[in-house]
Amino acid sequence: MKRLTTILKLLGVALLLLVLGLFAFLYFKSPGTTSEFRDARGKVIENGIARMEYVTLGGVKQFILIRGKDVNHPVLLILHGGPGSPELPMFREHNSELENHFTVVYWDQRGAGKSVTENVAGNFTMDQFIEDTHQLTGYLKTIFRKEKVFLLGHSWGSLLGVQTVARYPEDYHAYVGTGQFGNQPKSDSLSYVFALQKAIQLSDTLAMNDLTRIGAYEDKNLKRVGFMNWLQTSRVYVSKYGGSTADPRAAVRIFLSPILNCKEYTLTDKYNLIMNNSPSAFVNSPFSEMVQTVLKFNLTQVDELQVPVYFLQGRHDKLTNFSVAKEYFDVLKAPRKEFIEFNQSAHFPAFEEPGKFNAVMIDRVLEEGRK
Repeated sequence: MKRLTTILKLLGVALLLLVLGLFAFLYFKSPGTTSEFRDARGKVIENGIARMEYVTLGGVKQFILIRGKDVNHPVLLILHGGPGSPELPMFREHNSELENHFTVVYWDQRGAGKSVTENVAGNFTMDQFIEDTHQLTGYLKTIFRKEKVFLLGHSWGSLLGVQTVARYPEDYHAYVGTGQFGNQPKSDSLSYVFALQKAIQLSDTLAMNDLTRIGAYEDKNLKRVGFMNWLQTSRVYVSKYGGSTADPRAAVRIFLSPILNCKEYTLTDKYNLIMNNSPSAFVNSPFSEMVQTVLKFNLTQVDELQVPVYFLQGRHDKLTNFSVAKEYFDVLKAPRKEFIEFNQSAHFPAFEEPGKFNAVMIDRVLEEGRK
């Protein structure tokens, strides 16, 4: 008995040390600052920029991180997904190479990430986000003395990006969409079919029961079970079967590790980011009502953009379905357009195939700013 007590005490001490060690590691990795650009000798690069700040957009203070090896490079503004899902840690982890060729602006949109502020409540509408984007673009054009910037939108950011460019084309060299929205109701309908077919193929009884319970994407089913409940249930299995990330096992490498390693976020920021993006928290967030408008949007009504367009789409994407994105691309009119497939990716080509994604941005998209 005495020996067992000793063992339990030792295990308790070991567990405590492990927790303290993990906390110390995360604390060290979470200073809430960003590192400067340095040359091979460790000297700060004179033309580099690495700064964090808050700007007021639509009456609300919102966080931006600006990083670039040379402030004379073209400006790239990134619109993250969600709405309400910041991707700064992931873009910093997987796509930092872009900072050597662009002045990259990472923005936590109102109510997301480091832009969760006390005065953020209210005015969560698509039109307000378009105007926030327009105001931020104007600010960047002014401080960097640029006539135009590049715009990159992922997922919800691709819906926001297309509508912003359609309204203010004079602000942008080109638009890049990844995880690109099109006819989203059609996409979610196809997502459900994909998940159900996979469940049947794999004899996944639990999945078959859950998917049968909510039924196909039809108004009567969406009203019966509730749109958000239908969506969350469907997407659990879409993700499980590789429609979110092509390799569902890669979630730690793609998402969790970048969040834990992100120096620009404090421990509190990281905790809030993870907790605010849980299904239960999201239902009670300012985005819960807005997301129903977003996910029932048919973007094909915007059938022309006055800037060059690039769609970088994952072949296995079932959240913004690959075929639906391609259908939208085919009808979209633009001065120049290009559809680039990522065969090892689903909804996140920038993070699933970062090498190829960065190369496309640098070798092909960047050229638009030199024309």
